[in-house]
Amino acid sequence: MSETPAFPPRPAFEIAPGNAVLRTDAAGRPVLGIKVQRRGRNYVQDYVIDLLPPADPEIRLDFVDPEIEMTDCGAPLRFETGPDADPALGWSPPVPGDLVRANDGLYLAVREYAPPHRFVSFVNLETGNLRRLRAGAMTARFADWQVSGLGGDHPLPLEELMAKSR
Repeated sequence: MSETPAFPPRPAFEIAPGNAVLRTDAAGRPVLGIKVQRRGRNYVQDYVIDLLPPADPEIRLDFVDPEIEMTDCGAPLRFETGPDADPALGWSPPVPGDLVRANDGLYLAVREYAPPHRFVSFVNLETGNLRRLRAGAMTARFADWQVSGLGGDHPLPLEELMAKSR
């Protein structure tokens, strides 16, 4: 069996969108998140969504300086979902923290702050790209889910992934 590669620290702008990242919070604790990117006509903005420990009070986009170093885990996270809510039965719109399945993938609903507005955007969990998602494109909504580990060529269970951050 091949050994899992080491996770190198690198500047945020070098980390592929959608990859899991490890960083430390202000108290020095490890935080597992997802690198997200917004591409505009003349700009690229880097964000991180902190997932573990759970974000307080809600899952949101945090802008990161493109030069700040984070630990690149080299692959997207894997998620386990609970039972879904069928949109045909009439369910409420997704709130930050919900996973949503659409025709082109699995998305995480996140809170986005753009003063004076607060709205929900969606992050494709494979590509890390940020976008709006029409209700008609959603095929399922998952309020209960958990991170199960790292995907990619060298999958890791969540416990081993978090142990690499110590």
